[in-house]
Amino acid sequence: MLAYVLNKHGKPLMPCKAAKARKLLKAGEAKVVKRTPFTIKLLHGSSGHTQHVVAGMDTGSKHVGCAAIANGKVIYQSEVALRTDVSKLPISHWKVETASFDIHKITNPIVTSAGYQQGALLGYYNVKAYVLQRDNYKCQSGRKTKHNAKLHVHHKVFRSQGGTDAPSNLIALCETCHNDLHAGKFELKVKRSNTKHATEIGILKAQLKQCWDFEETFGYVTKFKREQVLGLPKTHYYDAVSICCEDGELVQQGKHVLRKRHVASGDYQQTKGIRSEKRIPVGKLFGLKKHDFVQTPQGTGFVKGKRSSGYFALETILGDKVHASANIKKNTVRISARTTTLTQLMEAAIPLGTKVPSILAVN
Repeated sequence: MLAYVLNKHGKPLMPCKAAKARKLLKAGEAKVVKRTPFTIKLLHGSSGHTQHVVAGMDTGSKHVGCAAIANGKVIYQSEVALRTDVSKLPISHWKVETASFDIHKITNPIVTSAGYQQGALLGYYNVKAYVLQRDNYKCQSGRKTKHNAKLHVHHKVFRSQGGTDAPSNLIALCETCHNDLHAGKFELKVKRSNTKHATEIGILKAQLKQCWDFEETFGYVTKFKREQVLGLPKTHYYDAVSICCEDGELVQQGKHVLRKRHVASGDYQQTKGIRSEKRIPVGKLFGLKKHDFVQTPQGTGFVKGKRSSGYFALETILGDKVHASANIKKNTVRISARTTTLTQLMEAAIPLGTKVPSILAVN
């Protein structure tokens, strides 16, 4: 286990072993500034010596894997939703995996050559004309009611909710059904677009190149290093470790990974469904709030649900149940308070039977 170190000015230094951190704390030469990941800050001056640290990132639309390597050892690895902060280390060089997707090929696998210039809208004045023609100028709500002659082109997923103007997200509705739909009198069955994540990755790639200096790598290179060189299973953080490595380089692998998850900054009132008329309880109950990280005799985890009886539901950062009804009235310790980014140190995924050549666990 490693402890991350900041100098007295808050600048990152090289991490040290847990034993060294304990000695510094006992001698009064450092203080704890963060529990997870465990980080100390020196109270006096230091040499400021740092080594070459290479950080890697596996970008994605849902999860991002981050890792850092120095002297052939993995000194940081995490899996987090759209965060790139490893500011507790003196990063010298970034390597980022990017990807390019053929959106037209995803939506139409048989498209070739000139077909890229002859899309679904070829020959139509605009997308509205195409949708009306595709739906035979008839209301597609499927309701058994009297339909109005006037037709509207409706977004299945609103643009405010991430929907697009693609024909697959548009449908013809008569004026009566269109008004009833917006009034909440019925719901449409919505099929999500299969190009959403590919589009987000393309946008992310373009933005990163504009504002960040990094070395670009690609998925097939990462996969070869992870499977053929390191022999690691498929995870976002192991992809990031593979990105950091040079060709043929073997590294000492850490046993733990930092899991991070974003949560809302507050509790929001339910507006639909059963009990939506009930005011949602906010604030502390028995000195605890939702998403506080607590240790109880029944287990350690984040507060998922509170009860006035004092029996709380606990979960891991991944949403797995720790205990459905843990008694928090006795022998309970709050390890950390709620934040918008939950962090938990967990075992790294190395399944039984996975061959990991020349990779040792870092103590």
